[in-house]
Amino acid sequence: MNTNRYRMAIGAIAITMILAACGVQAAPEPTSPASPTLTAAPSEAPSEAPSADPDVTPDVDGTITVAEGAAFSGPGISVSGALANPTAGPMLVNGALWLAPDGTLYLSEAVDDASVPTFAGPTLEVLNFATVEALWDPANPDVVGLREAGGIPFFESYQILGTIES
Repeated sequence: MNTNRYRMAIGAIAITMILAACGVQAAPEPTSPASPTLTAAPSEAPSEAPSADPDVTPDVDGTITVAEGAAFSGPGISVSGALANPTAGPMLVNGALWLAPDGTLYLSEAVDDASVPTFAGPTLEVLNFATVEALWDPANPDVVGLREAGGIPFFESYQILGTIES
């Protein structure tokens, strides 16, 4: 019986020491009150008004031509990995697939900000993609993972089997 009491006491002490070690120190008091920072008015008016419809054409690092009639599965590689290690044949490439307003299809390394959207890393223009309207229809219950922001439909994670050209 005494052994259990000792174990409980040691456990309580250990927990107290751990909690004390995890404590947060209070921030030091400021030595003088903070003063608001004033910003000067711009010296010149902007030369042009911002565009209501921003240019969404990316800097393209190459193309990926989709392999016809091929079944595929597997982990795949990133867009940057595909560009760094080109092969003569098709490779399975992972990325963010998105449809520009002009109808051009792109595969980017990743989505940088899904609310805008913006895309990060290298980008490939997708060629020979059998565009199916249903794939880009958010009302289609068979479409999984389609998102839309700023008038641009996109999939954050998509795989394409194709040949890379840079």
